[in-house]
Amino acid sequence: MPVPRRTVLSGALVTATVALLGSRLSTATAHAEGPADLVLARRREFLTGAPWMSDDARIVARRDAVDATVAGLLGDIATGSGPVPSGVWPDRPIDRLDSEAQHFVNLQSTADELQSIALAWATEGSVHQGRTEVRDAAVGGLELVARYFTPAEKPEMATVGNWYNREIGAPKAIMDALVLLGAEVPAATRTALLDACRTLVPNPNLRGEDIREVSANRTDKATIAVLRGVLGADPAATESGRAAFSDEEGGGRDDVFAFATSGDGIYADGSLIQHRRLPYVGGYGTVLLSRVAAALWMLQGSEWSLEDADPTVFYDAVDRAFTPFQWDARTMSTTRGRGVSRSDILEIDNGLGLAAAVHLLAESAPAERRTALRATARGWLERTPGLDLGTAGMGVANTARCVDLLTDPELSPAPRLSGTVHTHLQERMVHHGGTWAAVVNTSSTRIGRFEWGNRQNQYGWYQGDGMMFLYTESRHDHYDDGYWPTVDPYAPAGVTANSQELEPHAEEGTSIPAAKNTYAGGTTLGGDSGSTAMDLTNDRGNLSALTSWTYLPGSVVCLGSAITDSSGTEVRTVLENRGYPKGGVPAVQADGTALPAGTGGDPVQARTSVHVAGHAGIVLLARPGGAPEPVRVRIESRSGSWTTIDTLKNSDPTPIERDYVRVERIHGDSGATDAGYAYQILPGADAAATSSAAEAPGVVVVAADARCHLLHDGEGRWFGHFFAPAQAAGFTADRSCSIGVHVGDGATEIAVADPRRATEPVTVTFPFDAPGPVRTPDDRVRVVATAPLTVTVDTGTDPAATRRVVFDGAAALPAP
Repeated sequence: MPVPRRTVLSGALVTATVALLGSRLSTATAHAEGPADLVLARRREFLTGAPWMSDDARIVARRDAVDATVAGLLGDIATGSGPVPSGVWPDRPIDRLDSEAQHFVNLQSTADELQSIALAWATEGSVHQGRTEVRDAAVGGLELVARYFTPAEKPEMATVGNWYNREIGAPKAIMDALVLLGAEVPAATRTALLDACRTLVPNPNLRGEDIREVSANRTDKATIAVLRGVLGADPAATESGRAAFSDEEGGGRDDVFAFATSGDGIYADGSLIQHRRLPYVGGYGTVLLSRVAAALWMLQGSEWSLEDADPTVFYDAVDRAFTPFQWDARTMSTTRGRGVSRSDILEIDNGLGLAAAVHLLAESAPAERRTALRATARGWLERTPGLDLGTAGMGVANTARCVDLLTDPELSPAPRLSGTVHTHLQERMVHHGGTWAAVVNTSSTRIGRFEWGNRQNQYGWYQGDGMMFLYTESRHDHYDDGYWPTVDPYAPAGVTANSQELEPHAEEGTSIPAAKNTYAGGTTLGGDSGSTAMDLTNDRGNLSALTSWTYLPGSVVCLGSAITDSSGTEVRTVLENRGYPKGGVPAVQADGTALPAGTGGDPVQARTSVHVAGHAGIVLLARPGGAPEPVRVRIESRSGSWTTIDTLKNSDPTPIERDYVRVERIHGDSGATDAGYAYQILPGADAAATSSAAEAPGVVVVAADARCHLLHDGEGRWFGHFFAPAQAAGFTADRSCSIGVHVGDGATEIAVADPRRATEPVTVTFPFDAPGPVRTPDDRVRVVATAPLTVTVDTGTDPAATRRVVFDGAAALPAP
């Protein structure tokens, strides 16, 4: 990618640029005298939220809460006339950064708190605004940091502790504190801090000396370099940061404004991968979007503007990558990695941060994109029940941005997403059914099972083995309400597992354990349905199973077959494990009979259906040649705390108690051989509808064996997974693939994908003739016979993508 031509702006041109940026600018920005001043002023506005501040009660409440937190920080600062303290706060020493890893953790938290104090000092309406003693506390803290943070004098600091603390965490907070305090910081202190950051991160394209930065981390490094340059009157540093966003040094290989084709970043199909093997729309994805949005805002109109980059990737990503994994203002935990174990960043915290980031992205977008982006974020916020921005835990600036969305009289909210979206490269298929949504964590040799690290998510063993997340309006906050500290980690909903005892991952470092299977993914039909599957082999290699989940417009059908286990322990599939506040379990029925209220009772067996009031019905289905298989239902009490699962990040030690409705199929008390299951989840169904569905299921399981799964929904849809070459009910596949058929509205749609991601063609024969000419072709699908219809699909370089062809006419489907 060629380096764009840059022209230094004169003072007059800065003034003209400011005039073009509209009414969102404060007096400080409007009077910027030069390009660096303009960038600093806009960064200060981004941090304080000045362009969007108002006297709205929610903003005032949030500001008051932040003021109280800052008052506590000010009261705890180390004071006295004795020896120089070892840290700004007595419980966080930073005097041995050359030898103690914890001291670098302390340095980052110290810098974060000093930035918070500086922010309160600079925020309009804060009780701390402009107060001399508050300024002095922040400046004095930075002076102490500068005393100990001296990597030029002590090069060993470059190797101590976690790289993130020293290369991103602490430098980013230090830069923002310097931006907020401006000329109040003595020149010598500012220079020392800038030099320390430059010594540890001289090149924003690199981690350490030779690791190329990518995606979210790259945007952090680029932002730090930009700020270091404008704070230190170092245009070369600012330019290096600007160029790092597009990776001009690397010829655009790691350009964050381009779709990724491998490794980390945003993919054209809507996947967003971090750490090379994990879906991460939540957490890192939100960081990526927010950093890019902030950079576009901060640099707009300056000589370092990102005018040569194309933000379209991010505008589109809001629809393709982020929205599918939003349950209104909550970011689904399927894409939050080890962040699920953090008490300080719940689904709602991630989602509100994303809404604020989309708001900021819209500020620099073209008019038509701006309105659409703002409408999307407003829809998330408006639909979230019980949302109180005044107590939601965001910073004042993000609160102001969200309030701006909600109070815009000319903005209508975008509707909730409806249908099935398959981001196949990250192996996540998500379905939105209007009043509910569902997604399953699958994994493979390509996408990891789960992430643990730095003493976080220590019990995540089964999160990637088919865990299903079911979101309903009755328990909108289910996964935020003490779920992760209290759910049995051996029994997440959707998972087939044995009962072997596993060790928590309490060690240092991070890891994403790889799965052993290769089949993970599926196909979608018509945008309103889809099916995904995996050929599960557990982490210890002593359990294997074929599992699939089919999303229909009003239900989810779950199949399992070939379940074999040699552990000698109990083997189970967990149909549901739903948490409720202590004493708050709703009415539960097994085969239409109510379970006794309260916990601690004996498990009850259900043979046809289970119903949980206000949540869902579960209908037990028959596999071919058999009858529905019974399940065990119980209500149990569980307790825990966030510190149990995360001992690193601000974990809340408060004990939590929750009651759970647990439904499971026991395949064997001491292992299993060729076991299976079949059930249908009816989200939102009442007890009567559940009983009716159990008496006359609309879904027919046609095959569920060691080679394939095949079902018919009774409404013109067939879905199948061929885990190996097989034939079932007239469908034939010459190698593994996923298929779908939908007949309706005078047309027949067929879909084929290869979840193993092989590159050889696959040939599929259907049990019907081509009903008419091809209406919608696919250049990778070749019709090789019309009676019966046979197609050969060249899966090409993207074999997991669904290939589909639509024919005129309604095919004569076989009776299931």
